[in-house]
Amino acid sequence: MINAPRFDSDGYPAEDWLTELAVFTGEPEPLLCALQAAWRYPEMAQEIRPGVWRFATGGWSGNESLMSAAQSSTCWLCAIERKYLYLPGGGYYICLDGEEFDKVGDLIHGFFPWKEAAGE
Repeated sequence: MINAPRFDSDGYPAEDWLTELAVFTGEPEPLLCALQAAWRYPEMAQEIRPGVWRFATGGWSGNESLMSAAQSSTCWLCAIERKYLYLPGGGYYICLDGEEFDKVGDLIHGFFPWKEAAGE
């Protein structure tokens, strides 16, 4: 279990709470819910359908620190690492369901029509 988010006097995630994220070993949902609870811009941290999450840092370094801590966790490395897509600029799409992740892959493949022409 992850405790409620804690912040320092400047409103950034507290170092001890970031450490709590980084050492988390449980299932992915509590980790993602903890990120959502601490996210600076709530509209940019949502479960958009069951098992599919969208996070956007909005350029705020506190959100980037949250994501960095989460990515250090055993939970992330074992359960999320191969199920997310990072978009430059701080966008993350996490699909805990393999079929949903395949749909994202199909969508991304559509952005690269030359791969289809090459038979990739």
